[in-house]
Amino acid sequence: MKKEQRQQHLIELIQELKHVTADTLAKHLGVSKRTVLRDIQELEAKGVHLQTHAGQKGGYRMQSQMNHNALTFSDNEIQALYLVLKESLTQTALPFDEEMDSVMDKLLRHPNVTVRQNLKHINEVIRIESSETERLSRLLHAILVYAHERKVMAIEYELNASEQTVVENVVFIGLLCEQGLWRAVVYHIGGGYTKVIDMSSISDISYSFYKSIKTQDITMDNYKVYLQNESS
Repeated sequence: MKKEQRQQHLIELIQELKHVTADTLAKHLGVSKRTVLRDIQELEAKGVHLQTHAGQKGGYRMQSQMNHNALTFSDNEIQALYLVLKESLTQTALPFDEEMDSVMDKLLRHPNVTVRQNLKHINEVIRIESSETERLSRLLHAILVYAHERKVMAIEYELNASEQTVVENVVFIGLLCEQGLWRAVVYHIGGGYTKVIDMSSISDISYSFYKSIKTQDITMDNYKVYLQNESS
């Protein structure tokens, strides 16, 4: 039995037996205890989470069996997630390239041999051409925080159809994506209304009053009720 097959069988044994010692694993696999310990060390380095218990009743169990809140995915769900991420890297405007690459790399190192082979097959038979989508700035990360804090922010942005730059005091309500275009929904402090600003036009954001404004009644579900009258 090849090492990769043996390690996969080792994982399946731990999952099946729930709690098992290195001696028992060695007996089932027909190898030495030393080989089992080395395999376990390699699997943990690959990201397989095992719970180790020392002592007379010691042994191994999958960490997910200790934590019932751990996320689990079927093989089809893993393939779907990988394909969505693969497409997103070439199509999305979101500035999460490094994070998506990291998740995809973890999926490609999945301990299940069949899953890894299926993902490799996806890479071989599916080609996604890159689009010329302009990536959003890392300000998006900050806006997510500001929308949660609801503090007054000074925002600098360029007015539509002009090169005029303005600075306004606003409270961020949330983010809106329509047909691939990302916009920030804000509440204008001086005007008492909401407005929508293209993310690409925002050049700077900073704290203004360092205090929160009671805008919890304005949400992404009802912000249109408070929209600025375009005729004003």
